[in-house]
Amino acid sequence: MNTVKLTIAELRKNKGVTQSELADFLGVSFQSVSKWENGITMPDILLLPKISEYFKVSVDEVLGLKPLKNREYKSRRTDSKEHWNKQLNYLKNSRIEFCNFDEQEEIQRMLRIAREDNFKIGIHFPLNKSSYKYRDPLLLSLDKDEVMEAFEAVENEVKYASEIGAEYLLVHFPKSMVVDEELNWRKCKFSHEGETIGEKAYGFREFKNQCNYIFRGLSELSKKYKIQIVLEIEMLNKYLYQGKLLKDLLEEYSDLKLCLDSARLHVLANIDSKFDYRNFIK
Repeated sequence: MNTVKLTIAELRKNKGVTQSELADFLGVSFQSVSKWENGITMPDILLLPKISEYFKVSVDEVLGLKPLKNREYKSRRTDSKEHWNKQLNYLKNSRIEFCNFDEQEEIQRMLRIAREDNFKIGIHFPLNKSSYKYRDPLLLSLDKDEVMEAFEAVENEVKYASEIGAEYLLVHFPKSMVVDEELNWRKCKFSHEGETIGEKAYGFREFKNQCNYIFRGLSELSKKYKIQIVLEIEMLNKYLYQGKLLKDLLEEYSDLKLCLDSARLHVLANIDSKFDYRNFIK
């Protein structure tokens, strides 16, 4: 699902600063800024006000939800050898997240580079796009055969990630997304019909039981293959952002970690007036 298009690259070039300089200001790695600009990941939601203040624009402008008021381009200064050495050191002390490769040969090439240059790596499901029929495993599907197929794909990914020495495997959750049919979802581009399920078709008790099944299964895979599993939050409904279900699951299965997608939370807050991302983060 593609919901926003960050303008950080354009804002940075207009201001005439490098990725490393922006990273230093925000207290993150050069690699993180690069991933934001290439649409691989999103900045932490708590960083958005700091980014908007730095560039003197609104959060909506940073996320591309509103056009930039000042689009005048300013060329940045020439990068020196020292600058590129500094960027390389950033990478060596950070980690690279692998995702969505077309060919196994590409994966092997990146693994070789990571070994030679001592880069830490993480895996964002799927590592090879042909390993599963969809972008994300549909662990919350109402079709039990679909759930079993999704778990099989995740286990294959976890096993391979462990074998190649990855530090973690990241999987999107919840998928399928259970959405309130009364809300306007036009700001979101869903990739296929099975990516969402209406709340009316998925009662809370059934949803809770399936979430317990998912967390328990992922926790067992994490322990079996001795690798961290990270859940990146997708669009949420009231089952997860109200009450204690998500909090209780994370406490019971504390070996699983959570990744908050700041852009998705911001978009959800604009779609669902009952969702307050500040309270959710707390």
